Amino acid sequence: MVGVASSPDYPVTAGAFQPTLRGSQNAFASKLNATGTSLLYSTYLGGSSSDGAAGVVLDGSGAVFITGSASSADFPTTAGAFQTTLPGATAAFVSKLNSSASALDYSTYLGGGAYDWGNGIALDSAGDAFITGETNSSNYPVTAGAFQTVEGGAYVENAFVSKLNSSGSALVYSTYIGGSTGDYGSAIAVDSAGAAYITGQAQSPNYPVTAGAFQRTLAGTTNAFASKLNPAGSALAYSTFLGGSGSDFGAAIAVDGSGEAVLTGGTTSANFPTVSALQASYGGNEDAFVTKVSPSGGSLAWSTYLGGSDVDQGAGIAVDGAGNCYVAGATRSSNFPTTPGSLQSSGSGGSDAFLVRINDGTGLPTSTPTFFSCFANAMAVEITSGAVDFPRTISSRRMMFAGLKKCRPMTNSGREVTEANSSMLRVEVLVAIMHPGRTRESSSARTCFFRAMFS
Repeated sequence: MVGVASSPDYPVTAGAFQPTLRGSQNAFASKLNATGTSLLYSTYLGGSSSDGAAGVVLDGSGAVFITGSASSADFPTTAGAFQTTLPGATAAFVSKLNSSASALDYSTYLGGGAYDWGNGIALDSAGDAFITGETNSSNYPVTAGAFQTVEGGAYVENAFVSKLNSSGSALVYSTYIGGSTGDYGSAIAVDSAGAAYITGQAQSPNYPVTAGAFQRTLAGTTNAFASKLNPAGSALAYSTFLGGSGSDFGAAIAVDGSGEAVLTGGTTSANFPTVSALQASYGGNEDAFVTKVSPSGGSLAWSTYLGGSDVDQGAGIAVDGAGNCYVAGATRSSNFPTTPGSLQSSGSGGSDAFLVRINDGTGLPTSTPTFFSCFANAMAVEITSGAVDFPRTISSRRMMFAGLKKCRPMTNSGREVTEANSSMLRVEVLVAIMHPGRTRESSSARTCFFRAMFS
């Protein structure tokens, strides 16, 4: 798991790459053993200013690929990396730690002259890293022949997708994706052909969409989006808005073996598009949503609200080999839908995590998916499994999720709570391993902010 730590006593392990906090806050990367009883490794990652990690993925050897944002001019980079000097006020970064977290295989900034943030990361079979996030740099590094080589508007945020080669020394391709108002990418997935799928939030009426896409116009203040780039990064295979007349955002995306993208996030739209829905009506205040997009992007296989009468947001998603979806997120709704026999069928009265499985093995829309749901007193961020190609598949029924205790609830703004906007200065990271019929959990009280997880 990775995140942001401002505690000088955040737990690190002997031989870790960076055993001490160097700035006001640094990124961290920590790995727990299978029972959650001890750390296999744990390290800071950062410089003398403010840095944080937002996304993580592992390769088959256990090497750790991390993205986030860095404001430190001395953030650790490696010789021969793509960009070894901080190019602006804040840049995205991509760092690869070896399997013991004792050394960097490579580490690079990724940005232009203003502000850039890395939010999500994925890998292909060759070990190339795909990164998405947001930039308001007019000179964010792009490549010749990329889909969009110019920022969509002056001094506005655009999403980006950058593919970094396996040594971290060069961009295979890099492109903006955005319009003239403000858009960001929050998560990315890659299919077996090397096509990249991203989701996030679009505020631009001219966010790029494709002919025949499911939703070609911005329907509200902001909408979620689902965009698929071809393997060369030179064109959109499809791109669609996804939302209603309120405010919607995409937080996580995965791709199944048929090339169908599934995504989750949050919506305040009473007319968010639903198809063969588990929950066809808006619960109120804000609901999570779960949507499966057809391989062409021209229709929805199914789409559903997921929530009660208060604030609910989806934050992580995965699919297994049968197409079943696993969704984690946060809820403040006392009437969030749960199922009989679940681990925790009622909320704590504050902000709770939820974990939902939607069964999709028989196909839709001829049958309606079923689900189980439970609460756990933490804010879930990501579900993971032992499969090295997560989030495309889950190799077993064991699931892990993680998040925060003692944190402020997520807001209606379509953004995650961060240390900067949270009133709680001290929070606990919680990790739970769920097996059929039992759970284990491990938590440690430290001043830190958990962002993403992979196993």
